[in-house]
Amino acid sequence: MPSMRSPIDLVMGRVGGFAKTEIARRTVPCYKYVVEPDGERLALCLLVDSKYLYRYPYEKVKGTAALAIKARYLRGEMEHLRLREFQPGVCRYLNPRPAAPSPATGPHPARPRPLAGTTRARRPPGPAGAPGPLPR
Repeated sequence: MPSMRSPIDLVMGRVGGFAKTEIARRTVPCYKYVVEPDGERLALCLLVDSKYLYRYPYEKVKGTAALAIKARYLRGEMEHLRLREFQPGVCRYLNPRPAAPSPATGPHPARPRPLAGTTRARRPPGPAGAPGPLPR
């Protein structure tokens, strides 16, 4: 999670590269209805710089750890949680998660198997020190 703060960060009041006051000034918590895969529900969101809306799933985190997470939002590391309000008070994810592959097909499409008795072409061995045949 967050890295350790240096003594100068502590003296200057910085968390995650931002001053605590800057994090507090640039982020505003709000509640919105979010359309999730399991249905629409009321969720805590974070409005950043008065224009970017994000889902904030870290409701239980408090103190400096919460400030470090909000600094990640300010740096743009949480784009996968970005929301767009399509009706007043109702939001959906800007980039929805791709559908998981079905267990029947697995993660890769079926590949044709080589015919029995055929082998892969091998590269002839080169001069001393050069790599040999291709690995299987």
